[in-house]
Amino acid sequence: MGNTAVKGYADPIGGRSRLWIGDHTGPSSYTQWSAPNTGGDVLKSKYLGLSSINFIAATGLSESGTYYVEAKLAAASGASPTSAILVWYVAATPGTQATGATDLSGESVRLMAVGG
Repeated sequence: MGNTAVKGYADPIGGRSRLWIGDHTGPSSYTQWSAPNTGGDVLKSKYLGLSSINFIAATGLSESGTYYVEAKLAAASGASPTSAILVWYVAATPGTQATGATDLSGESVRLMAVGG
């Protein structure tokens, strides 16, 4: 088992790294995600005031308690991705993704992102 730092890191928050914490509202028509990077709720780093997203996590359930989100970085390891993919799942049936065309615009989740 080993660990490899992203090139240029470790970097304290406030150096090159910036922290963003906020609420994200879902799309009005969700497209189901499929591996490796098709569909999902695409979140670009520029929407968060960042030039890249090196880490992103959703905390807890959506505001209504109906959904939870898993975040996936949209680039290979070692790269500095400029977007992430948020995959929305139904909380009552863990592992079951929200169906295509679901209106999630009334749902929001808390996100934390670290980037450049």
